[in-house]
Amino acid sequence: MMHQAYIGLGANLGDRFQQCQQAIDLLRTHAVVTAVAPCYETDPIPGTEGGAFLNGVLKIATDKAPEPLLLLLQEVEIQLGRERAMRRKRAIRWGARTMDLDLLFFDEKVIRTRNLVVPHPELEKRRFVLQPLADLAPDLLHPTLQKTVKQLLVECSDPGQVVYFGKFT
Repeated sequence: MMHQAYIGLGANLGDRFQQCQQAIDLLRTHAVVTAVAPCYETDPIPGTEGGAFLNGVLKIATDKAPEPLLLLLQEVEIQLGRERAMRRKRAIRWGARTMDLDLLFFDEKVIRTRNLVVPHPELEKRRFVLQPLADLAPDLLHPTLQKTVKQLLVECSDPGQVVYFGKFT
């Protein structure tokens, strides 16, 4: 059975555009990438280490269940040099990163497990996620908020700038 998923990607270390493109290419070896949003440059969330991010969103078709898909995303992050920054034996929530891949939506499912929450928590508060997601799926309905991505973007109070950067292939 094939599933539809939306994946957020971002990087703020190294060659950010190349890192994102490599992530897309690696994901293509495990899933069918059906759409790729434009790339945007965004300021980091306050408290995040490093400089500006490049962000985008992919729509994929996959035969993987949610948890195995999450593991694949984490594997791709590691292949691209992601190291989880630690402070006092706890991961730094918003550390600088060579690659960050987030499972935003999986079919129309609501998933709450120890390792995974879908729809991605607080995506409605993140303009850097909503803008590229709205480019791909403005009418996608958030299953718990019962609002479209387009509505969430209009209502988003995130003051961060999201500036068009280019297109991934």
